[in-house]
Amino acid sequence: MADFDLHETTTPEGIMTTDAPDTNGITDATETINTTDLAADDFSFGQRYHRATDTSDVYVTRQRRPTESIVGTRECPICAETREAFEFPKLSVTLSCSHPPGVCLECLRTSIRCDFNSKLWTEIRCPECREVLEYADIQKYADEATFARYESLALRAAMAEAENFIWCPANCGSGQLHDTGADQPIVTCLNCSQRSCFTHNVDWHERLTCKEYDALLRDPENYLMRLDANGDEAERAKRAQENADRIIAQSLMAEQEAEAQLKEERERDEREEKQQAIALARKVASRRKEEEQKSRATMSKTTKACPGCGWAIEKNRGW
Repeated sequence: MADFDLHETTTPEGIMTTDAPDTNGITDATETINTTDLAADDFSFGQRYHRATDTSDVYVTRQRRPTESIVGTRECPICAETREAFEFPKLSVTLSCSHPPGVCLECLRTSIRCDFNSKLWTEIRCPECREVLEYADIQKYADEATFARYESLALRAAMAEAENFIWCPANCGSGQLHDTGADQPIVTCLNCSQRSCFTHNVDWHERLTCKEYDALLRDPENYLMRLDANGDEAERAKRAQENADRIIAQSLMAEQEAEAQLKEERERDEREEKQQAIALARKVASRRKEEEQKSRATMSKTTKACPGCGWAIEKNRGW
């Protein structure tokens, strides 16, 4: 594929960029370029192309640096320092960028870190055109510490969208799936054992069901007065909830014990089968060895070596 400068006033016929008008002046062979020939090549500083569905034009979707800027030195427009070419990105910072990369890698890392610390984690942008950076772009260009924090937030956001998933409100950093959802709202953290409410995502409201807790939030003062008057009923509700929790825990424990016992039996059967196979192999080998010894003994008694070739021969008739 021929090299050309995107900042010149001419581009291959049928190819459009966002910063240069479409002009003629390239040989007709360029018109036959297909999407396979125009595929991006990170190792040869290639550009990304796609052909528009309603025209025959080819649009550049990821710019590369002009050929003359691949080697030598360039000046970063942000820090104004002259740096080697390898200190700059090879391709545009993100697929949405419509310009060749101009900022150096160090300034790009700094920009990502500043955006992450001062904005929403989903608002990290290219320092040149302010296009939003995707996960892969930040993974590629951010420093290790910034990406680790970014990845943690991305993971939390993704997991929070899962049905019946809840993060521990005690901020222990753990989350889990609660299959029963709001039907059995008490969640016990697998990491810190803190009990929380699935419905309200707060520490478990002792002595109160979720419906009673909603009533408390609506009218705290009056509800507390009614709660004191109906303490026995709340206590019964608490005991019922605890009994339900205990039954669930016992059921889970029984299932785990059954699975462990089944696994142990399966492993024991596998060990016995292996031992039987080894014993059988040893028995067969011993029998073969015994037969070979008997055969050699018989040969030593009934044969002698041929004086010509040395093979064992046996006299079966004659003198």
